[in-house]
Amino acid sequence: MPAEGEREEIVTVIQQKIRYLLTLKGRPPFRLAGIEMYERLCEVNDCVRSMLDSHSDQRLSHIQHSLEAALASVRDSYGDLHQAEHWLEKIAEVLDPEGKPERSGTEVRQELCDAGEVIRAQGQGHPVLEELASHIARTTENYAPGLFHTYDIEDVPRTNNDRESEFHRLTQRLLRTTGQQGATRRMLLRSGAWETIPPPDTLEEIIEAFGSVDPDALHQERDNE
Repeated sequence: MPAEGEREEIVTVIQQKIRYLLTLKGRPPFRLAGIEMYERLCEVNDCVRSMLDSHSDQRLSHIQHSLEAALASVRDSYGDLHQAEHWLEKIAEVLDPEGKPERSGTEVRQELCDAGEVIRAQGQGHPVLEELASHIARTTENYAPGLFHTYDIEDVPRTNNDRESEFHRLTQRLLRTTGQQGATRRMLLRSGAWETIPPPDTLEEIIEAFGSVDPDALHQERDNE
């Protein structure tokens, strides 16, 4: 049996772990809020239950009962969110061109419509799932005008989370360098798409890049702005 000091440390670590897990947030579209928190709290609950099977402890027993009650209260919601997560992964799989034969925009649109019909059918008769399916359908419809034409144009990248992250990083960089909120569109219109090229990673690389610029060309570009 662990010494009292060790038992106290175990309880403290478990409490800290639970407090940390309660701060976890989602990251749309695939990491929906609450799913990872629920799953990892279930792991902690199983661990505490295993400890109690070997050694009784009033504090651990209180923690385990509290976790059981909390997890039971959101178990149905977790099941609904897990189903919605599966739907989103299915939509992403349909849109992903990797590992598939070349498809036209019309073919991809039809595949997505078929997936949408399956989602609506699976949500029928369940109020929460019906609402989630309806929300997914509305969001997909809103994005549809920009989803399919890229499949018909060779070498045009498809819109995905990585592509959107590039523009998010661009916005952060321009905010750091200009101090202007919402400067991205103005900078792109004024300076061109070169702003989307990732900058050098180190000060030495920045110095080397600036050192390779032709001063006359730089002055001419500034005069033309």
